[in-house]
Amino acid sequence: MSSLGSTFLLIQQQLTRCVYSSYLTFGIIGCILNIILLNRRPFRTMSCCVYFSVGSVPMLISLLFGTLPHLYALSGINPIITNVTFCRVRFYIVHSMTFMYRWLLAAACFDRYVLTSTNNRLRNLASVRIAYRVIVINSIIWLVLPIQILILFNVRDNKCGIVYDINAALYFSCYVLIFGCCLPITIMIICAMLIHRNLRLKRQRRLELSLHGHNGEQNAEKKRDQQVFAMLLLQAVVFIVTLTPWTILNFYNALTIYITNKSTDRVAIEQFIAYIAEIIIVFFPATSFYVYTMVSKAFRIELKKLFSHLLLIFKCKRHPNRIHALVNVG
Repeated sequence: MSSLGSTFLLIQQQLTRCVYSSYLTFGIIGCILNIILLNRRPFRTMSCCVYFSVGSVPMLISLLFGTLPHLYALSGINPIITNVTFCRVRFYIVHSMTFMYRWLLAAACFDRYVLTSTNNRLRNLASVRIAYRVIVINSIIWLVLPIQILILFNVRDNKCGIVYDINAALYFSCYVLIFGCCLPITIMIICAMLIHRNLRLKRQRRLELSLHGHNGEQNAEKKRDQQVFAMLLLQAVVFIVTLTPWTILNFYNALTIYITNKSTDRVAIEQFIAYIAEIIIVFFPATSFYVYTMVSKAFRIELKKLFSHLLLIFKCKRHPNRIHALVNVG
């Protein structure tokens, strides 16, 4: 290993120790709270929240399989680049779960677009029943398509990937670039633009209705629409920003796939950039809960109610006699 490669390795170890441990801690807590809160009464009847709730499950799984092996490798043994079976299974799970929650987020964006549409037939698509059907289809697709990983991936020269077939590696880079990066980003951007247009039309209609004495009711509707759009916009921005480096990396890999005489330093630089891109991409599932909390007032209210309920249970367990006496007095 070159001196540059050794330096990058030391930096990676420090980043793994600090960043991945933080992702694991805050990400697991956030995903679990997402699942709990988004299944509470105010949210479980909303189709877009169904996508968010179910999407938190693959986020949690991808976080566990994406971060734990790297943290375990700090002990000196990296199973990702030493065990072929682990390399294949781990990458299959992370790939499958990552694509699953990306397309669920894209589906949630489309759901919000049809929800703001003035077309009744389109609005009917924004239902919990349709959401569960989409979730099942999406799950089947991204459990079946990545099976190719279990066949194509191998370990060679401290690398887990498609290392024996250049044509297969090119195909896989293009596949990831199109279905994992470009299409979800494009869908989110288009839906955001369409939602913005629909909300602008709704504002014009509210302006007309306000002249007929419906101002209070329409102001409440305007506030809800603004909150939905702000929540979508922030998620879209975080998603696109974190996915952009990975998209560029896959595009670069596809362009340089046939270059076989790379220097040792160039290989070390490419591996380090790939590691940084992976750190950035894991930021989204690790912080989704905090994005919802920052934007949605209703989400914060339910979070406070949950903590209040848990605090009451804790007090009841610590002082059961006192609580019982207060109830009797009441």
